[in-house]
Amino acid sequence: MKNILNNFTVRSLKLNSKRTIATCIGIILSTALICAVAGVFSSFQATLVKHTVENNGDYHVIFYDVPKDEQKYILENRNVKSSFITQGVGYSILEGGTNDYKPYLYLMEFDETALNNMGLKLVEGRMPENSNELVISKHIEDQNEGISYKVGDKITLNLGKRISEGEELNQNNPYNNPEDKDKSDYVEEHLEITETREFTIVGIIQRPNSEIESYSAPGYTVISKLTEISDDANIAVKFKNIKDTYKLTREIAEDPNNKSPENSDLWVPKFNYDTNTELLRWSGVTRSDDTLIMLYSLAGIVIGIIIVSSVFVIRNSFAISITEKMKQYGMLSSIGATKKQIKKNVLFEGMILGLISIPIGILFGILATFILIKISTLLVGNVVFSEKIEFVFRIPLLAIVLSVILGFVTIYLSSIFSARKASKISPIDAIRSNDDIKIKSKKIKSPKIIRKIFGIGGDIAYKNLKRNKKKYRTTVISLVVSITVFISLSTFMNYTFDLSGIYYKQMDYNINISAYYKDGSIVGGSEIYQYFQQLAENNTIDDYSIKRYVR
Repeated sequence: MKNILNNFTVRSLKLNSKRTIATCIGIILSTALICAVAGVFSSFQATLVKHTVENNGDYHVIFYDVPKDEQKYILENRNVKSSFITQGVGYSILEGGTNDYKPYLYLMEFDETALNNMGLKLVEGRMPENSNELVISKHIEDQNEGISYKVGDKITLNLGKRISEGEELNQNNPYNNPEDKDKSDYVEEHLEITETREFTIVGIIQRPNSEIESYSAPGYTVISKLTEISDDANIAVKFKNIKDTYKLTREIAEDPNNKSPENSDLWVPKFNYDTNTELLRWSGVTRSDDTLIMLYSLAGIVIGIIIVSSVFVIRNSFAISITEKMKQYGMLSSIGATKKQIKKNVLFEGMILGLISIPIGILFGILATFILIKISTLLVGNVVFSEKIEFVFRIPLLAIVLSVILGFVTIYLSSIFSARKASKISPIDAIRSNDDIKIKSKKIKSPKIIRKIFGIGGDIAYKNLKRNKKKYRTTVISLVVSITVFISLSTFMNYTFDLSGIYYKQMDYNINISAYYKDGSIVGGSEIYQYFQQLAENNTIDDYSIKRYVR
């Protein structure tokens, strides 16, 4: 009996080829949408990772000023996949500089891996290949009128240390301008020259990222090739398992002599470090998973809407198919087919349609994702981000597996109602075919206005609606859900790009000044506001904005 039912289903699908094709198209569209949504979110995540790597560097955490005797414990750590080394050499006076709060050049040395993985962007020339070559930031020329460096120029640096009250200062310590000596927080500093070196400029780079040169740094960063590690060096690492970044960072940096016996969560690091927070976040590793939870939740909501709408559309096809085959099912039931066999037979029909349609749907989903990514690069590649970038096309295996599973789930939910209905009908009712239409003739009388507006065709259509309420209710719901999906997805994409554009908007300023007043009075706030207005009238300031919070 099982083979008879299966052969009957296959033959029925072939004989009703138009309806079979229509059902397959519905399944293909559903699967393609699910695959495309999963692919778009995966591609967008990969794009964010790529964007972060290009701007901030390809590392998980960087340890600063690691003593030479401690470096091997990081470089030879079994959990470290790769590493690179940078080190600061010293400061040199920028001859002809016009920025009163950034009077130095700061020489750093990068090893080969660091030059390629620290987010440096060449504008012209090439990276240094030895310790006598360096690249210089275009930012120097932009901020200092009259200074111009070109590839091939020779430059001599009198390198030394910034000293203030017997202590050495670094890039995290803003410059103590002598013009501010009348202020209460002013501390005098001077430069102690330790060596003189001559370099050939071989490349011009964009302003280094904030991990290399913060906005308040007193020196413009110039970079040479690292040939010998000094006593202290900065080590950036990538761990084999990115998910263990925070745990492994603590194991490396924790000072066992400074542990808190009362609270194990309180600890003091042996040396400073910074995690590549953006890279970790978009890779799915954060102390707070709110960002990715929101991203995946939105993807889940969109996929859920697609599944619900697809169920209504595909279910209609199955309902029509089962209605047409009710007599056959009744006859099969009369010769011994059980309810369970008939139910399985309907599900078997769905499985056959799924095996044909789902692979095609996945291919269309991949193609749609590829086209959307290319269009996104052309249209919004320089709107969502601070500079034009190419969106990454990525379809992970998980997205394909998810599409297959959800595709079959959609088919199952679409066919299960029809399967239950087919299994419950008695042979007599199936042969009589009076189960679907139960209405008195008086109730199908159409109003005169229907015929006046739509003619005889509208009159017949209205009567069909009254006679087959279930089928046409499903059709109407399918249309409503489809329109809702279109509006929801369009709105969602618009909000996504708008919010991303705000989040990744370029910080077009050089310095940010904050001030607080103790009493919170309007008078105190007004005085600070007036002070900022006077400060903004400085001739070296091209543009400014003032924000004030009143609480």
